[in-house]
Amino acid sequence: MLREKGLLVEAGSFKIACPPMVLTINGLGSCVAVALYDVKKNLGGMIHFILPENPGDKKKEKYADSGIPLLLNKLIEAKGEKENIVAKMVGGAVMFPKFIEDAENSIGKRNVRKAREILENLGIKIVGEDTGGDYGRSVSFELRSGKVFISSYKNGDKVI
Repeated sequence: MLREKGLLVEAGSFKIACPPMVLTINGLGSCVAVALYDVKKNLGGMIHFILPENPGDKKKEKYADSGIPLLLNKLIEAKGEKENIVAKMVGGAVMFPKFIEDAENSIGKRNVRKAREILENLGIKIVGEDTGGDYGRSVSFELRSGKVFISSYKNGDKVI
């Protein structure tokens, strides 16, 4: 598992960086992390969004439908090239499923569905994914390699 220090991407925010930086998220539950990566320039960014749809909030990063396009635009402004950008997605758990009557419409599942829809509409291919389940995850996105390291108490460590 990756042990380098990096920039923390807090809930409702995103960060853009280049090597040797590592972008990290701790304790991802129903929220979703989308890492966008320019495979030719080793430039990337990661968003930690909370909800699928923005009701008109000015803080666009909190929502999939406004935050993911914002991250892509900022990555392109930072000299990323859209045709070289791929995505990896983590999170979207159904936390405490015993207390949820309609798990298919839980925030976690809705977040994952909305992220897939937006990335498809933007023409960004998802090349790695670790979503769903009923457990939290921590994420480290290594800009040097484009690898996303995932750690969870339930499933151990994984790299996508």
